[in-house]
Amino acid sequence: MNILIGYGYFPTTTGRYLEEKFAAEHQITFVGTAGEGRPGYPPNVDLIDLTQRLAIQPDLFLYIDSGHSAYLPHSIEKLNCPTAAYLIDVHLGPRLRQPLAALFDYVFVAQRDYLADYQIAPNQHVEWLPLACDPAVHKPLGLPRVYDVGFVGHVGARDQRGQLLGALAAHYALNDYRRDYSREEMAEVYNQSKIAFNHAIRDDVNMRVFEAMACGALLVTNRIGNGLLDLFQEGKHLVTYQTQDELVERVAYYLAHDDERQAIARAGQAEVLARHSYQQRAEKILSVVFQQAPGGRAPLRDVAERQLVARYAELYSKFRLLDASFDLLRLAFSEKQARVTAFTQFVAAVLRRVKYG
Repeated sequence: MNILIGYGYFPTTTGRYLEEKFAAEHQITFVGTAGEGRPGYPPNVDLIDLTQRLAIQPDLFLYIDSGHSAYLPHSIEKLNCPTAAYLIDVHLGPRLRQPLAALFDYVFVAQRDYLADYQIAPNQHVEWLPLACDPAVHKPLGLPRVYDVGFVGHVGARDQRGQLLGALAAHYALNDYRRDYSREEMAEVYNQSKIAFNHAIRDDVNMRVFEAMACGALLVTNRIGNGLLDLFQEGKHLVTYQTQDELVERVAYYLAHDDERQAIARAGQAEVLARHSYQQRAEKILSVVFQQAPGGRAPLRDVAERQLVARYAELYSKFRLLDASFDLLRLAFSEKQARVTAFTQFVAAVLRRVKYG
């Protein structure tokens, strides 16, 4: 199968894991952005033009939400193959990803509590698809567990996650959680940690949940809904907390009770490796598109050109892609209504860039 796959490149993003799993069994053409020496395309690359130039007849186009680098190719709705989006950061708000979702025949949402926000169009297929681990990376390494608690991820200067880590650091041995880690270094940290700390800032079931468990650390995470306890059993696969005091108490208890900690960590590791790998997620996407729910159709496949211009203009503005906004303005110059919309959104993109960078 020939699969176009696109995302804003970043070495630890979900897209890289999925791309590697698809590439093991299918012909992959990467149409995302460049990064760290890897070649790529402009964030608004025209997919029809690109496939014609490269003589590619794709069977599927898969867009993966990056969260790191703005990316939205053009002419998605004109492709003669199914199109799918894996939207990761839906918990950050619908203003960007809801209008984006309308470009795709299939939408996979990583956070269960936000599924209903995307189940709007009658012919478009929308489904929950949680994040996962990669057993080729997140695996036992035989390293001594020298850290009481390990954490890899973003820590803000004054956010709650940082405060909780500070409270733990006052009592226990932690890794240097303020530095950046490669994905291989991240796996080493979790292999060296007795307990992996997680705090989902907006109640998202994030990548860390799966990665830390796969490395054999006991996951201690904040108690949330969003499908977490549909995937794992509290006290069997992981441990949860609600407050800072409860977090410190839970960590103290499981550091003092090695057998209990190791039993839960082993059970969590077995569960995540058995049911929650990126290989399984890749297989699920293909199964849904080609077997379980064939015939999904994006709402924007059936609208007038001026409506497409308006939607792309809105999205490029929200992504703060000035070059893409300007390119669209030039394309829309021949039609007054489209030109006005494109110009308005270009100005908005400039203002967003000034305000947010």
